[in-house]
Amino acid sequence: MSSRNTFCHDGFILEKLQNHEDIETFDCGDKDLNEYFREDSKNYRAELMTQTYCFYRENSSQKDAVALIDFCNDSLARNFIPNKCRRKNQSSQARIQIISCIKNYAFRRRYLYARKAYRLKTP
Repeated sequence: MSSRNTFCHDGFILEKLQNHEDIETFDCGDKDLNEYFREDSKNYRAELMTQTYCFYRENSSQKDAVALIDFCNDSLARNFIPNKCRRKNQSSQARIQIISCIKNYAFRRRYLYARKAYRLKTP
């Protein structure tokens, strides 16, 4: 089921948020982060600055998100990237490297304090 905007692993799905109304009840315990994901992230998305992804259990829906993650695209001057980290197929004349990074993330409050939190198994 993995696709360009969806990643599935071990009973969990990371997928592009389809509808901001689905996260109205999301509460990470931080008032500012809650407001960011409910309101501000919509504006950042409209300006093509970020994209919100939802992390949830495979047998549930985005309304029951375990976590929300906002990714943004950025660029980095090529002369700041060590040679061993540069893409091999990239032109040596390129001056910038496009990168994706996490702008904000939050876990639903009830998952923060669980001793056996939903950890992905590592190979």
